[in-house]
Amino acid sequence: MRRARDPGAGSGQTPGNCTRVRRVPGPAVRGRPGTAHDRPPAPGTRLGSRARGRHRTPRVLTDETERTRAATPDGTHTSPGQAARGGRGRSRMADTLGPKPTTETAGGRTEEIYWQLRQEIVHGTLRPNEALVEADIAERLNVSRTPVRESMQRLAADGLIASRRRRWFVHEFSPEEVAEIYEARAALEGYAARLAVQRATEDQRARILACREDATLVADGLPTRDRVEVNERFHSLVTAAANNARLANLIERNRSFYFNYQVAALYSTEDLAESSRQHSDLIEAVCAGEADLAERIVREHIAHALSVIVKKLP
Repeated sequence: MRRARDPGAGSGQTPGNCTRVRRVPGPAVRGRPGTAHDRPPAPGTRLGSRARGRHRTPRVLTDETERTRAATPDGTHTSPGQAARGGRGRSRMADTLGPKPTTETAGGRTEEIYWQLRQEIVHGTLRPNEALVEADIAERLNVSRTPVRESMQRLAADGLIASRRRRWFVHEFSPEEVAEIYEARAALEGYAARLAVQRATEDQRARILACREDATLVADGLPTRDRVEVNERFHSLVTAAANNARLANLIERNRSFYFNYQVAALYSTEDLAESSRQHSDLIEAVCAGEADLAERIVREHIAHALSVIVKKLP
């Protein structure tokens, strides 16, 4: 008896007109499984980049490689030859470019430029409403524009410069802002004088006393720049004698409007004499250990400076 012939035999179809998928044996690595693309290449066949990647032979790690990898601090692979040379190999591009500047160096440069520009603004070298051009400042300071740009952002956060029409300008303080700054100065520097009486070392008291001749000098012929520097040095010595780093930092940050070149030019001979007398009284109070008196003198001294500014500053 003859067996009935399968309708789908030899036609690639199964009963019910369903298509039979004929698979070609071979390793299924990528792409469609069982396709001709997954067949291993014939011996002697040149392979393209994609084919080479598809049939890449797994890398075998020897015991020597494992020992070298374990000896590498970050766990990356280092060949024995590279290990003998002191670490991973450097690329030719890295050798051409040379050492990369460290963040610490770049940050130090930005810090230096920031404080230089800040001093120029506070002292009045850069006047209110004066335009600040990054390219010009970078050329003048012989630096790139990046640290200048970062310094500008910090100065803007301090309220010393402002952006108008996509350009930086030195901020001009209003009378109300100046009054607030000096009120904060009276509170901060007055308490610093109290702490200076209580905490100053013998060396710090000697430095304050040595500054007495310059701090009490009344002379119309003294250059404005020298007068500003002497005043700043004297007040900095008193603040440092408080031996409180946080308080000193607050005082420094608050000196956004200070006894600068413009303000010093407003002082008459009588104003200078009053300021010098207050300096002398403060030195005596600090050296005599009078904390209450020292704080009161500083408050009166700052109030006197504010009155001169309010009356004479245009």
